[in-house]
Amino acid sequence: MGIRLAYKTLKAIEKQTKATEDSAKATEKSVRLQEVLNRQWIDTEDMEAKESFRYGPKGRETSVVISFAVVNNTKMPLILRSVRFQIGEEQAYSRTMQHLLPPDNGYPVDFPVPLNSAELLTRYNKHELVLVVTGSAGHSDAFENIQEQAFGFTCKCGPPSYSEISPHPGLPQAWEQFHQNSN
Repeated sequence: MGIRLAYKTLKAIEKQTKATEDSAKATEKSVRLQEVLNRQWIDTEDMEAKESFRYGPKGRETSVVISFAVVNNTKMPLILRSVRFQIGEEQAYSRTMQHLLPPDNGYPVDFPVPLNSAELLTRYNKHELVLVVTGSAGHSDAFENIQEQAFGFTCKCGPPSYSEISPHPGLPQAWEQFHQNSN
């Protein structure tokens, strides 16, 4: 009789253990589904280029200020951790932060590009200056997953503050090159 009771007790414990395992697996699947349904990302918006100048020791010094916003278009806040980009192959910008970015809000970024050669000024004055911007923005989502997202755009600009912005056509390749250069 005692052996039969012990056997029934072990079977009951085994059944409870299996039910607990099944429940844990279901909870894990539910959490993964929530992460997928609530996936967060950033967008770049409001890209523009504006002319800026000042008078320095060499006379008038002209720059083009590239500006854009890193925007959280999701339903939950995220933490913006970094913004890194380069213009062409020379000028780079990098900033790390812990910035709370609420839903439907943006983080403004601007960067002056000095037109410090006759060739750049000539192309700019003819509305033929093309600046290629590639980079990434890093953030932590609501589930504390760290993500890095590439962005890129091309800006054709000229005076006074004329700009034509288009998505970067070769973003995957440009991102790969940018990522290699920044490591």
